Amino acid sequence: MHASGHVMSGLLAGVGFAQLAGLDSGPGVLAAVTVAAGSTGITSPDIDLWLKGIVRHRGITHWLPTVILFGATTTILAANYAPELTWVAMAHWTGLFVHLFGDFLFGMAVVGADGPGIPSKGPNSGYVGLGLFRSGGGAEWIFTWLVLFPVLVAAFKAWSGLDWVPTLLLLGAGVFYCSAWSQKGRH
Repeated sequence: MHASGHVMSGLLAGVGFAQLAGLDSGPGVLAAVTVAAGSTGITSPDIDLWLKGIVRHRGITHWLPTVILFGATTTILAANYAPELTWVAMAHWTGLFVHLFGDFLFGMAVVGADGPGIPSKGPNSGYVGLGLFRSGGGAEWIFTWLVLFPVLVAAFKAWSGLDWVPTLLLLGAGVFYCSAWSQKGRH
């Protein structure tokens, strides 16, 4: 999945997280941004894009046991040392799962992988996924901007109570900025 798809799916999941956690608008926006941060860029499983030559893309950082171990560790540390911020660790963990789900749906096979999606048998083997669209291709672009973005806008508007214009401007600018910053337009 391309950066903008990861950002939008992360923000959408973040709005859902904020609603389920019963967070007010301030912490709720922080939760949505935190889930999005867990789903894209250097704070997501795509940290491997910054570690080229050390680890393979969609390898150990995209393996479910790694994500579970990392998320559980940060959540336990937060619960023990900053209990009031445990929800932030849980929001980030949610973003990590959102990222894996996006790559499961849309991730095509990468160099050295034995299939599309994410590794299931080990950090670099047993890839499973649907590979629905070519990552960054036209079909993914259409899905991201004509399906995910309108759903995100409607969900955020319903939760935040903002009018349509500020909602569109805020989310459009946020998605554009995060997509450009997170991976410089690369998957």
